[in-house]
Amino acid sequence: AEMWTRMAAEQGHAEAQYQLGLMYFRGKGVTRDYDQARKWTRKAAEQDYAGAQFNMGIMFFKGKGVSQDYTQAHMWFSLAAANGYDKSHKSLDTVAKKMTPAEISEAQRLASEWLPSLRNDRVKLATEPAFALRGSDLGTVILQPTKDVKDTPTGR
Repeated sequence: AEMWTRMAAEQGHAEAQYQLGLMYFRGKGVTRDYDQARKWTRKAAEQDYAGAQFNMGIMFFKGKGVSQDYTQAHMWFSLAAANGYDKSHKSLDTVAKKMTPAEISEAQRLASEWLPSLRNDRVKLATEPAFALRGSDLGTVILQPTKDVKDTPTGR
């Protein structure tokens, strides 16, 4: 399975890149290698693949394959949330509790600048972040989808 997945990933197929990243992250069918997991997951995330964006958030949150960085984790979770990845909202809550308002603001700025597709009509800036509705008084902004964007990656 690794050979065919790698071939598709090398040809730029986002789901194959995501799957190969998962294989390396979990050590399933390949030797566990967090650097390779980051490489392939990021390639898929850069193609706006929500599951990969979520997994990049996990890597930064846990410091697996990258230095632990809550600002980057929040940015990636925000991008995944903007692409309709449901698990991202809870992860945003979790990471936001470990961050200052200035760090959250920086993460949101990074997310808003990340991909050109986030500036088009598919996504708007909302005034109520997912975590603010549950008791936070940060009054910050995160990306929210403006229409139904579905991404059902395997490996959830």
